Amino acid sequence: MTIEELKKHKKILIIGYGIEGRAVEAFLKKHCSDIHIGITDKKEGEDYLDKQKDYDLAIKDCDGSAQGLYLKARILLKENKTAFAQNLFKKILSDVPDSKLIQAAQLGLADTYFADERYEDAIAGYRKLREKYPQSEFSAIALYKLGKCYLKLGAMEQARFYFQKLQQEYPLSFEAKLI
Repeated sequence: MTIEELKKHKKILIIGYGIEGRAVEAFLKKHCSDIHIGITDKKEGEDYLDKQKDYDLAIKDCDGSAQGLYLKARILLKENKTAFAQNLFKKILSDVPDSKLIQAAQLGLADTYFADERYEDAIAGYRKLREKYPQSEFSAIALYKLGKCYLKLGAMEQARFYFQKLQQEYPLSFEAKLI
């Protein structure tokens, strides 16, 4: 189901509020802000599915879609479950041809390495994003994170290089203001 198809509904019910349910909620709030979102879960009792009659659409889980996997991976990363997040980002990178989602997944994969303090791997991931997608909407973030990686490694000259590059290429970006 596309975002446009989702927007045709006024009320959407999320069935189950585990990791996938939270991912669906985050996705809907980001892309379909005008929709009323309801949540129901087994923990509410045997009749929790009865709420469906009050909604235009009920969504059970992320159904393995690329967007669902991406949101699930981001939630796992936020919960510091980096190994699980890495697996999902890698799955997206290998299985999904959508270039915008691939860029986001590449950034996410590099972020998992950063979170695990695997700065050399993170550097390789952020560089890959920049090299493969030079016009990516994530370029400013990648430059900032490259600078942060080098700071963590104590390589001040390289950190300075990436922070200056960020300020030159994206002077108005949020990331440039963090320096």
